[in-house]
Amino acid sequence: MNYSEIISSTNFMGSEPTIRIEGQVDLEVYTKMKKAFSKGIDINSLCFFSSYSGFEIELNHKFEVIFDENNPLNYTFLESELLEVTQQFAFPEQQISRGWKHIIIVSFNPFIPNIIKELPIVDNWFIGKAGIRLSSKTFYKGYRDLYLS
Repeated sequence: MNYSEIISSTNFMGSEPTIRIEGQVDLEVYTKMKKAFSKGIDINSLCFFSSYSGFEIELNHKFEVIFDENNPLNYTFLESELLEVTQQFAFPEQQISRGWKHIIIVSFNPFIPNIIKELPIVDNWFIGKAGIRLSSKTFYKGYRDLYLS
């Protein structure tokens, strides 16, 4: 099964918050948006374009797994945390809002994994279409099992 078949075949998303990352934000866009970010990026964090969200996700929400939705066997169990959120107008947001796409800063503990470092650097949504997900272990295991069925 592919991603859209998994999501449409069941109410799979349920109540498990997940973020779909499309790509790393390029330097020019980050420079325009950084006024929305109080902390910005550092050695263990990066800025991303995230896809439309099916969830309200508060700042500081932690995720346990990072995986490729098109190949869930490409994954890593590594903690990540949603640090900052904005939309295209560079205003700080207190959460990811359901039904919207966002520009986000995520930190990784203890390091930024290769699955993230390898994401394309893009200047807009819908260009990267990487499909990397941040999720809980429960969401990941359910997704993986459906994908492989």
